[in-house]
Amino acid sequence: MPSSQAYSIAVSGLCLAEPVSIGVKLYRPDAQARALLICLPGGGCTGDYFDLDVPADISYSFARSFAARGYLVATIDHLGVGV
Repeated sequence: MPSSQAYSIAVSGLCLAEPVSIGVKLYRPDAQARALLICLPGGGCTGDYFDLDVPADISYSFARSFAARGYLVATIDHLGVGV
């Protein structure tokens, strides 16, 4: 089963009044990654859009399904959404 780990990346500068954070979650394959898939959701959704949780069936989770196939998957929240 692929593992996942959540990160919060601080962003400052860029004419921002104060630092903000962007949520990133990495889904790692069990072996060497074949490629990196970067997933940015739309419509005000968070990166969890790519990881729908249905017990005992990872096929509903794009991120976990592709990590199980050997890809490193990064889901990234847009500013103002998520973290």
